[in-house]
Amino acid sequence: MRKFLILFLIIVSFFVVVYIVEIPYLESVRAVINDVIDSITNRRKVLELQSEVERLKSENEILRKSYESQINQLRIGYEAQINQLRNEVDRLNTLNDILRKNLTYYIDALSKLSSEYSATQYELVNLQNKLKSAVFPVELLTMSQYEVNNFLIKSLTSVINISKELPKPSVEEFLMKVFEYIMNNTYYQYDSIAIRSENVVGGNYWKLANETLIDLGGDCEDLA
Repeated sequence: MRKFLILFLIIVSFFVVVYIVEIPYLESVRAVINDVIDSITNRRKVLELQSEVERLKSENEILRKSYESQINQLRIGYEAQINQLRNEVDRLNTLNDILRKNLTYYIDALSKLSSEYSATQYELVNLQNKLKSAVFPVELLTMSQYEVNNFLIKSLTSVINISKELPKPSVEEFLMKVFEYIMNNTYYQYDSIAIRSENVVGGNYWKLANETLIDLGGDCEDLA
């Protein structure tokens, strides 16, 4: 009995010793296992992060190439527009030079024509004055309508007196000869620009009978 008790105590002591010694060992093993688990977890995270980085790099490369392509297209388009605008500017500059030369030419021509016009206008006025003095009574320009009528009556009277000296055909013959003469020798004609004047009564030049016969025509107010 005593031996059995001693053996039991030895076995219990052994288990106590093993238990006491094993606890720190198990804690150490547990710590190592935890470290391994943490290491594996961290490695997995690192791999995930590396995969994400690679994905982002790939997307970034795709975006970079896309942006470069778009930028190149824009650059090519803008360069084409710039060249087109430069050509248009050159064309407009050339056209501007041509127009300036033409403008200078036409300004010179206009200046010459203006000088010629002034000289011609001056000469025309002089000729009008000379013609009025030569073939048109100066006092008629300032006559009243009553005085003009008297002038016409006197002119008609002069014609009647002259006609008395001519042979006296029959009325039929006279009218026929007048008709034939008018048809064959006269025509309606407006007042010449050279003898028109604002001072002429009614804006018209009143020809005397001899003027109408010499000119072989006239308008409504001319005599003969």
